[in-house]
Amino acid sequence: MGSETDSFYNYISDPELRDYLKKFIENKFQLKQGQEAPDFYLKDSLGNAFTLNNFQGKLVYLFFWGSGCKPCQKELEQLNDLLLKLDESQVQVVTICSDRNEDTWKYILKEYKPDCLNLWAKGNWGKLLGDKYDIQGSPHFCLIDRNGKVIENKCSRLSQGGISLIKKNL
Repeated sequence: MGSETDSFYNYISDPELRDYLKKFIENKFQLKQGQEAPDFYLKDSLGNAFTLNNFQGKLVYLFFWGSGCKPCQKELEQLNDLLLKLDESQVQVVTICSDRNEDTWKYILKEYKPDCLNLWAKGNWGKLLGDKYDIQGSPHFCLIDRNGKVIENKCSRLSQGGISLIKKNL
């Protein structure tokens, strides 16, 4: 915790309340290993709807991104080469864009042509998933096991260790 938060706790005289608040704040938004991954109902560019249940039996690597994010674009640029290193019968890579504008999302898809499932978090889905996956910035990645349980939230990018993490969990 930061020093501002620590000094906040100094004003709480009841030690039980202080400990309770510390634990509550530390754990409120943390998606932990072994927890059920938050589900979604999102559509691809053709209008086909998907949920996490569509990928039961596969590892799922979620890549949350936004069109104005330069690191996201760099990752999208490298994505197809990285996907060749994975067995798509065992791993489903899903990109989820939280842009408000569907045309911007489709433009980026057309430019980078990511060869995986690309979903758009339309409407309130961007905020909802941002809260549930504790997304503080883009890009954001989460690895989910074959049964829909979180292996690691805020995990490595495919280009920076994510491939090894996936292979280790196959």
